[in-house]
Amino acid sequence: MPNHFHFLLSIKRENECRFTEKEKKQLDSGDYCLSDIVSSRFKNFFICYSLSLKNMFKIKTNIFAQKFKHILVEDESYLTQLVYYIHYNPARHHIVKDWTSYKWSSYKRIISDVRTRLEVKFVLDWFGGKDNFIKYHAMQHDQFDCGFDD
Repeated sequence: MPNHFHFLLSIKRENECRFTEKEKKQLDSGDYCLSDIVSSRFKNFFICYSLSLKNMFKIKTNIFAQKFKHILVEDESYLTQLVYYIHYNPARHHIVKDWTSYKWSSYKRIISDVRTRLEVKFVLDWFGGKDNFIKYHAMQHDQFDCGFDD
């Protein structure tokens, strides 16, 4: 979308991650948790990305108007709603009428058989298969008041 985007990420278990020495020390100190490390990595990515764009296009102002925001999702029903919310968001912001065909949405990619780096199997299994994924989205579209804040 022109002014924001959403990612839904699953973080690996701590013992499956690779950390820098600095990150290892932060985790060992007990002052940081895995979520903090991931957040810091995204923050650094966005800083580098914006600096690159500013340099490439000779931009003097900020690229991103707001700070990077994140939430830790631990509730299974909230995760299910969040998947729909992310897919419906372009219609909610009046970018498109048909959110199922939004160019940058993962919805069509998830229901297609095209190879992708998305965790399609995980998402479809979460919903109990492709048919249930599609039905859930259709049901939510008919009756769901998002009630989320951006």
